[in-house]
Amino acid sequence: MSLGYKFRRWSTVAAMLFPLIVQANPDAGKFYFIAGSALIYPDLSYDDPTVTLDKKIPVLGKLLKGNKTAIPGTAIDIPDISLIGGSLGYQITERFAIEAVAGIPGSIDFIGGGLLAPLGHFAEFKTGEFIPLLFNILYRPFPNQAFRPYVGAGPALAWIRKADVTNPLVDNVLSLEFPQLNWGWGVQAGVQLDVTDQWFMRLDAKYLRVYVDEINLKIRALDQSLDIAIPNGEMSMPLLSFGIGRTF
Repeated sequence: MSLGYKFRRWSTVAAMLFPLIVQANPDAGKFYFIAGSALIYPDLSYDDPTVTLDKKIPVLGKLLKGNKTAIPGTAIDIPDISLIGGSLGYQITERFAIEAVAGIPGSIDFIGGGLLAPLGHFAEFKTGEFIPLLFNILYRPFPNQAFRPYVGAGPALAWIRKADVTNPLVDNVLSLEFPQLNWGWGVQAGVQLDVTDQWFMRLDAKYLRVYVDEINLKIRALDQSLDIAIPNGEMSMPLLSFGIGRTF
């Protein structure tokens, strides 16, 4: 069998298989972007608060001496959050992708509970002062279908700025401070529907858990201070999202 004949035979086989190879790996090596909206159902939990008193409050200091959980029943609740967001990803193979997800919510209210209940909506994050991010790896078990489920997992990050006090009764008296960078983890699962060669839709559910070392509630009045440290905070953020994406 001549070398030229072998070359022609393998060229014919390769030409026949090439369309199948492309079909089997439609997204590998491509970037994609997704824009959409989501609804978060947050839950903020933490240990009992501890108190630090200014030396200028001697009577109160004596009453609370040795009591590090001096304000029982303190609670901070966050209502449901709607946000807009986007994802930037890279399809490594037809099954695996890496993806970064970021969301920008509107204002986020803080509602007092327990002894803080009389304050009602007492503080808020304004737009852009709280940004959740997720860096994950996606896996698609059925890559060659137009309707493709996927799962993902990876580290999560919440970038947080100081909350603004909105209750006029305690404005300029009370402040609520968070650590700026707060790490955690996240998982997600969803489905992707291809509309054209480049455009697709996504519907998925995510769960993020972010750990906040310490929330500081500071009260300043009449040249005196009361600092309430709320330690070991955990912010659970289940969310549902819908997006439209495009590959490049």
